[in-house]
Amino acid sequence: MKKILVTGAGGFVGSRVVQQWAGRYELCTFPKGFLATAGEDAVRQAVLQQRPDGILHTAAISDTGYCADHPEQAYRANVELPVWLARAAAETGAKLVIRSMPVSSRPACCRKQFR
Repeated sequence: MKKILVTGAGGFVGSRVVQQWAGRYELCTFPKGFLATAGEDAVRQAVLQQRPDGILHTAAISDTGYCADHPEQAYRANVELPVWLARAAAETGAKLVIRSMPVSSRPACCRKQFR
């Protein structure tokens, strides 16, 4: 059975994926709140520990008002975190799928080009 790491499993999309995929895949998630505070190395270590075959990244800050009021937090969650997951996926050989919101709905803080 394939092992899938689902980020954002407590959110709208992620919780439904977990519900629908239960029994079809071996599902694993990060502890609640982990991604809000973890740095790149902690995310990398957690992925290395889980060794998933695939990562479905649904975690994001989608509230544009909140993003506008907290641009650094929004940039970290919506830009940096997916990059960190991509690096960890490449290192472990996991496939990565990122669920993203349309660019038009992203606040300006998340539209800047990643360095």
